[in-house]
Parts: sequence; structure tokens; C-alpha cells
Amino acid sequence: LKMAYSFICEDEYYLVWDSDTLPLKKIEFFSKNNNPFFSYKSFEKNDLVYFNTINKIFNYNIKLNSETKSYVVEHMLFKTEIMKELIFNIENNAELEGNSFFEKILNSISKKHINLSGFSEFETYVAFTRKNYPDLYEFRHWNNLRCGKVFVGSNPNKKVLDWISKEFITISIERYDKEWKIFRFDFLKRINFKYIYMFSSPIIIVKHNIRMFLRKYFKNFILKLKNKILK
Repeated sequence: LKMAYSFICEDEYYLVWDSDTLPLKKIEFFSKNNNPFFSYKSFEKNDLVYFNTINKIFNYNIKLNSETKSYVVEHMLFKTEIMKELIFNIENNAELEGNSFFEKILNSISKKHINLSGFSEFETYVAFTRKNYPDLYEFRHWNNLRCGKVFVGSNPNKKVLDWISKEFITISIERYDKEWKIFRFDFLKRINFKYIYMFSSPIIIVKHNIRMFLRKYFKNFILKLKNKILK
């Protein structure tokens, strides 16, 4: 959907925005030079599989290094004509199985990763654009609070969002997170959120890594079990 919208879009650019993410302040999507922005965050090892798919569908050889950035940042400004060109490029690749671009993408994802996504529209668009239109976009670091539900629950009020906005541009309220009841105490709102986040984030990261490990383990276990049954 994020990609195919380019065929009905009548504007030069269109913005894709994750519906679980709230803006906390005014956001510009073009630089002073009138160039669109690519927003990025620190790279995560869970994103490595995206590049295996990108390398296959475009015959690229993307080399990752310690300065690699992640462009999976809950939004992206797509240039309509570039996205259409990207799709045509995939569909014209005779080495890929399938007819439509989405069939070819699905068939390019490793079976062991397809149940964990294995593909990112954002990373794919960035890789294609940086190779073919390297001077079009400018880059900026993006500061999103990914685990927002932990701190503010599912229905935060304006006062709480203003508190978060001192440190973050956006906040994501993801359904699989659980609110920590301790953050309901009003006295914590008098403390700079930077310090609250600094002390809480190591615990959140550990919990996230455990959840991702278990998710991957059980999904792969079910996939192997399914293959054995089919055999």
C-alpha cells in the first residue's frame, strides 16, 4: 500500500506516517534548500534482514558499517515518480519470481524471515534513491520515543505529551507495549523527562530484546514444525 499509492497520487511527494505515532511539535519535511528530508535513527541489528532482500531485488551489494543508519522511523516522504520507477525496476527484474512487484518482493524474502517481515518499504526506497538520486534528499537525526505506551499509557493527555516533547519530536503508542503504572504518579512529571528516560531505557531495551528473541524463536519453531508436517 505504501508503495502502490504512488500510482494514484497526484502530488509530487506523499507522506507515509505510522498511525500509532503522534507528533509532539511542528515538523518540517523540507530543508531550507527545499530538499526533502530522510530522517534516521541508530541502526539496529534486527534490520539486517532488510538488506538481504534489497540486495536481491535490485542486484545491489550494500555494505554495512558501524556508521550505518536506520531509516525505519515511523514516517517517510516519498517522491511519487521515484517510487513508480522503483516499482517498475522490480517488476522488470526477470530473475525474480512473480509478476507484480509485491509478488517479486515476497518471493525474495528468506522463508525463515518472512514471518518477521524481512522487508522494509522505507529502507528499500532509501537504498534505491541514494544510488540513483544521491543529491536529492538531505539527512537529519530523528528523535522518536518508540516505547511511549510504557510512560504515558494508551490515551495520554496534552500535559503529559508536553512533558515528553521537551526531549522527543514524536511518540509511538504501540499496542504490544504495557504501561508501567509507576509513571502515573504526578510527582514524576516535575522531573525532566530526560532523566526518567535515561534510567528506564536500559530495562526497556532488555525487555525488548527478550521479547524479540522469544518471538523469533517461537515463530521459527512453528515454521519448522509446519514444514515437517507438510513433508
